[in-house]
Amino acid sequence: LQLFGSLGFDPALGAYTSLPWVALTYYSISRHRLFDIQIAISRTLTVTLLLASAAAIHIGLFELLEPATGPTPAILISLSVIAFLVFGTPLRKKIDGLIGNAVMKDKYEYQEILRESVRAATTIQDLNELLNYIAVVTQKSLQAQKVCLFVKGGDGQYHIRSSRGVDQRTTDEYRIKDGMINWLMLTRQTFVKEEQELARKPDDFRSIYQDMGNIGAELVIPMFYQGNLLGMLTIGRKGNKEMYFQSDIDLLESFAGQTAVALENARLSEEAITDGLTGLYGHKHFKTRLQEEIERAKRYHHPLSLLIIDIDYFKQINDRHGHLAGDRILRELSIAWKEKIRLGDVLARYGGEEFAVILPETPELDALKTAEYLRAHTEGLEIGGIRVTISAGVGFFDGRDRDTDCEALINLADQALYSAKQAGRNRVTLA
Repeated sequence: LQLFGSLGFDPALGAYTSLPWVALTYYSISRHRLFDIQIAISRTLTVTLLLASAAAIHIGLFELLEPATGPTPAILISLSVIAFLVFGTPLRKKIDGLIGNAVMKDKYEYQEILRESVRAATTIQDLNELLNYIAVVTQKSLQAQKVCLFVKGGDGQYHIRSSRGVDQRTTDEYRIKDGMINWLMLTRQTFVKEEQELARKPDDFRSIYQDMGNIGAELVIPMFYQGNLLGMLTIGRKGNKEMYFQSDIDLLESFAGQTAVALENARLSEEAITDGLTGLYGHKHFKTRLQEEIERAKRYHHPLSLLIIDIDYFKQINDRHGHLAGDRILRELSIAWKEKIRLGDVLARYGGEEFAVILPETPELDALKTAEYLRAHTEGLEIGGIRVTISAGVGFFDGRDRDTDCEALINLADQALYSAKQAGRNRVTLA
């Protein structure tokens, strides 16, 4: 304590009051950040066990052979056998693996999970599926208490698109602040909370870290693609209370770099098939998905329903309140409806103020109930002081007519929608 005190360490505070480099050096050694002591222990034990095995083999062979061959041939034969066992057989690797697994516990296992995940992530094209996959794998492999995945949105801000272990209300309202963004873009390094807290003055640290404690961020790993910060991965403490090794961080940085490529590919794919205003599938991709569902319905003779939804008097809303108000209505209805349908249902912007919902494995009466539920929910909304209503037509396919295609089902739902409008709007009609 006297030595640490002379270097600026205050035992009462448990921290260094001066000479940050001393604090960082002490931190690095105590937290195994400069080198992994476990790896050194593993290798030392491996060498020790190999030497002990070699000595035992040598003694046994020498005592067996020496009476018949003399000491020198016995030694040469013994050394030859030992060399063959060590270098010509998998003995060394076997011992290394056994010692490594015993010392490193589940460290090798989670590293292998992350490596496999990189390969799997490159095959996932759906952006939301990819983001969820990354969050789940990261939490599972590290046993982290909290994981958040931020992605840069169209507004230039970074939003939580996937998370594990974080309250939903927190993720909905949280926005990452400029301090952390600026630090990541300047350094292009992983932010380690404990390390930066020691290295920086309290005010400087708080200006960067800000309220990231709300999401339990111990590590913040940037995801760069061609110099562009696509997003970041924040990771909380490990569930088993173990610390993060430098090798952990190296592996996570590699994982983040590889998944950034997959993220960019998925983002470009999403842009190509989604509507820029609402974020829903566009007309072309909607028809592709509908035909796929029709073929699946035919194959398994499952029911399939389709909703075509139209916002009532939308042109008048645009004329009276302006196109910005109309755009806001389209966006907020898209969000509201997406939360009210099942995970396997497909919501798309059909065109203008018309939307479509594909309902796989859904009989006509259940589809009618879903459409009525959306209609009633919409009627109760107020968006920017404007109340809107919708009309909906329901088309149905029983999965048995081999000639039915996407155009035929759309035509059924369209006819039902026309009937709803003719009957006075703000209603649902079944074809």
